[in-house]
Amino acid sequence: MARVTLLSGADMVYLRAEAENLLPDTCDIMERQISTDGVGGYSEAWSASYQGIPCRLSEAQYQQREGVQAAREGANNVWVLTLPYDQAIGRDDRVLHNAVTYEVIFVNEGRSYDTVRRVQLRRID
Repeated sequence: MARVTLLSGADMVYLRAEAENLLPDTCDIMERQISTDGVGGYSEAWSASYQGIPCRLSEAQYQQREGVQAAREGANNVWVLTLPYDQAIGRDDRVLHNAVTYEVIFVNEGRSYDTVRRVQLRRID
């Protein structure tokens, strides 16, 4: 028996293109570069691995949440970054948006029918 899907491949291409039209800003995704100093220590620097990526940044809206994690996130506003569905980004990356740096705290991936990739961020002050 053939598997029936709600959306065809062509439907997904169209929806992903439309979703990208709703990304009004750009951002850079930065990776950590670690260098040894030759005497047992190291230094770290951040370099943009992807530049000018279409995006949208908004403050996360949480309804009543309980626990230590929620209290910690409440103290440090959590932001949601929306990117094209196939944009590479990892948990150890940072994002530069309008001269403000954010650290990645969660990447939402692996869902069916994704048209965008959503990433939770915390602002680094």
